[in-house]
Amino acid sequence: MKTQRTEEERQYSLYLKAKKKTGDKDIKEQKIAFIILLQQENRRKELEAAWETSLNEMQEKWKTKERMIEKRKQ
Repeated sequence: MKTQRTEEERQYSLYLKAKKKTGDKDIKEQKIAFIILLQQENRRKELEAAWETSLNEMQEKWKTKERMIEKRKQ
């Protein structure tokens, strides 16, 4: 329930940003600006997820290398 409300608040916030960007332009342009903002935010989230996945993979590789080094020392 909280996540739905949070999402609604986020979308409303984005809508207000889009409305502010477009100033006194008509509703159609405001909707377009809002959609563009949503697309940009979705793209940012996709990039963050990809970055985090890549980071996790690199960390796992480093851990594996460290384990191999420790085994060689023994």
